[in-house]
Amino acid sequence: QPSTKEQICDTGSGSGTEMSSFRKATTTRISLIRSLTDTPRAFVATFLSDMLLDDTQISTEEPRKCAFITDIEGNLDYFRRCVEMSEALSYQDSARMKLTLAPDYKVVFGGDICDKGIGDIRIMQQLVVLKDMYPTQVHLVMGNRDINKLRMSTELTEEAINTKEMLLDESYPYWVPEQKRLPYRRYLEGLGGLQQNSLVNRLKWMLEHTMGADGAFERRRTELAEMSSVREADVPDDAVVESYQAQVRVGLTEAQDGMMLQYLKRGQLACFHGSTLFVHGGVSDDNVGTVPGQTGRAENA
Repeated sequence: QPSTKEQICDTGSGSGTEMSSFRKATTTRISLIRSLTDTPRAFVATFLSDMLLDDTQISTEEPRKCAFITDIEGNLDYFRRCVEMSEALSYQDSARMKLTLAPDYKVVFGGDICDKGIGDIRIMQQLVVLKDMYPTQVHLVMGNRDINKLRMSTELTEEAINTKEMLLDESYPYWVPEQKRLPYRRYLEGLGGLQQNSLVNRLKWMLEHTMGADGAFERRRTELAEMSSVREADVPDDAVVESYQAQVRVGLTEAQDGMMLQYLKRGQLACFHGSTLFVHGGVSDDNVGTVPGQTGRAENA
């Protein structure tokens, strides 16, 4: 893999017949129904059903050249260096926040745009704007670090952190191997007991012990300070929590949705460029046809 994590592909575009066959092979896309967002759980369930390619993301007249950048993970300096070296992308402004895409190019972002740098919010903003400017040429493949932020809408609330299940469930996070798992109750005991239960500590535990993002809490504080031109000491813990809650909050209009929510709504689980399939994490015999929470193989996801 190139050190810049950018690949230039010249695979040509798929024929109309190929694209038509692909559409028939996918399930009917279920639209995001905003009326179901009254409860976070209903929203998440509905949103997850929306993660398929739609007609606006399949073009029979694709640019021949494709740029690929992946796993930015919040590293704003790294992302800017990628743009500076890229033939496809460039900045329109001296602040390096407004991107533009060269003619005859499409660009695929391979997922995981946050967690390990001090640029999560600013990178999200840039890519959402870029996608809106070039809706059929920019593809945002969703990674685990992006999708798992939806958990903030159900787990990072006062009601949620005070439920008995949330406090006492020793099997959660169930996806972490048992020998490495640190349930929330034991985390709180290490801080002095259940009286340490708070949104701040819940978020720190989620990031470090369930999302593989140790240190992200303080990095978010740094980014908020940079964006507001204040000292890090002037950014309280509650502001960090609010920034994570806000990024997946449903607004009165789609334009008022949180930035990560806007990013995910524009994202997709996979995309094609010609005969090349882009996904995050790979396709293997072990994961094809599997759906979390279900046994057996699904013939159609």
